[in-house]
Amino acid sequence: MAPFPWRPGMRVDDVRLNEHLPVTATKSATETRTSTTVTADPELVVALDEGTWDVRMRVSFAGTATVNSGVVVQWLLSTGVALVGFRLVQGPAPGSSGPSSVSMRASVNSATTSVEYGASASFATIEEACQVAVPSGGGTVTFGWGKAAAGAQAQIGGGSWINAHRVA
Repeated sequence: MAPFPWRPGMRVDDVRLNEHLPVTATKSATETRTSTTVTADPELVVALDEGTWDVRMRVSFAGTATVNSGVVVQWLLSTGVALVGFRLVQGPAPGSSGPSSVSMRASVNSATTSVEYGASASFATIEEACQVAVPSGGGTVTFGWGKAAAGAQAQIGGGSWINAHRVA
């Protein structure tokens, strides 16, 4: 079947009607990690068909009461999946230590660049977005994370999500 978008003369069937619907994954419960190694989140992964996709993540996270105790995150792309442009990130900067002491960071990065966000034991929010090109045969985009160097642990909150919407 030809990739999205529709063209005159294409047959309309259930597969064609569903190919442009968003794909969403939501974290069911809060998860705690104690390692600084960035690994894939088992729930925050979307499987995508061939095409160009706008991918957005909104993730709640917490560290400990220690300064610089947030999370380090990356996007983990399956073989053949490529960023179109850069990954846009926004969230508390490293060194943020609580709700009354927050500096924000906003930057552009590659998918595999580790980005550190700072936080206290209170939950904060990360927002990241980019477009990805997925080859024929499909691929996956996964949220990868580990704790920042300081602090004993980090958490990703239940209700965090990743959403992908086909744009071409």
